[in-house]
Amino acid sequence: MKILHITSIDGLMSNGVAVAVADYFNYEKGLAEVAIYNAKDDVVSNEFSYNISDYKDISALPDGFSSPDIVIFHEVYKPVYLSLYKECIKKGIPYIVVPHGCSTRLSQRRKWLKKKVANVLLFNRFVKKSLAVQYLNEGERDCSIYKNHKYLISGNSISIKKSKNKFKNKDFVYIGRYSIRHKGLDLLAESIAKNKKWFRDNNVRVQLYGKDSEQERQKLEKMISDRGISDLLLLNDAVYGDVKQKILLGAYVFIQPSRWEGQPMAVMEALSYGLPCIATFNTSFGDYINEKQCGVGVTFNADELFMAMKQMFEDEKFRNKCAKNTKVIERDFFGPDVAKRCINDYRGML
Repeated sequence: MKILHITSIDGLMSNGVAVAVADYFNYEKGLAEVAIYNAKDDVVSNEFSYNISDYKDISALPDGFSSPDIVIFHEVYKPVYLSLYKECIKKGIPYIVVPHGCSTRLSQRRKWLKKKVANVLLFNRFVKKSLAVQYLNEGERDCSIYKNHKYLISGNSISIKKSKNKFKNKDFVYIGRYSIRHKGLDLLAESIAKNKKWFRDNNVRVQLYGKDSEQERQKLEKMISDRGISDLLLLNDAVYGDVKQKILLGAYVFIQPSRWEGQPMAVMEALSYGLPCIATFNTSFGDYINEKQCGVGVTFNADELFMAMKQMFEDEKFRNKCAKNTKVIERDFFGPDVAKRCINDYRGML
């Protein structure tokens, strides 16, 4: 079985979808013939990765991937997909669309008019002509504008980490893009600003590590400065590889206050290192970490977010219990198991 994953991403190391696609490849390659076709200049580095600048369309791909058994499109709003999916239809190649959260009603509110027009004129047909929509979880499917289309559920995955978290201070940590509205960083700033005395009295800081997104870092710096919390909410550059791992291993709690997510790789990675999390229910992990008692899930509310941070900080015994329970992530999202189930679903649909 030949599976071709198509994506259109840059800034690979800082892109959650890029990480997820690389994981799809790494875990599926022992079960099928798999390749990645990136419709941007950055390309995932492995022996079966192809770049649109070298191969203008699917028909030009080598190694038999010019006629794969199935194509998997990652995300929806990529103009380059409009010609590629038509090529699939013309050649009779079935394809699946993985929205990665962008089809939820909450996500649709961002640039809603532009998306509404684009959906009607261009992208609804792209999705509806697919064999199925692949959702990362049931919650994403329930909130999707395409919920009546044929679908399957298969989410992101993690590898088992040998090193586990042993916190060196009580800093809270966020690692992700500096996208204020999407990632809920305005909520985090509001929560800290309303309770700045408590944060200062207890010497509690929140460290943000991220890549700039549409010059959002500058806006975030002003937001923090205007609220007088520059000593409490600290902006740092993006971190990768060993540096990122060191931060996750030494942090006290990971925090993800997003307005919407499909299935955030950042939360999954933090949990895989044994780091308990605070996450909004909008991330799709709020319910999970509450149920598994590996963190605290909250509604998108500044007061609730603060109370979760206060609880984690003041009740170290509770925090350590949550850290111990993070091992459940290895059972529920172990990469090889997720890949095997996913490929079986593909075969069943074909």
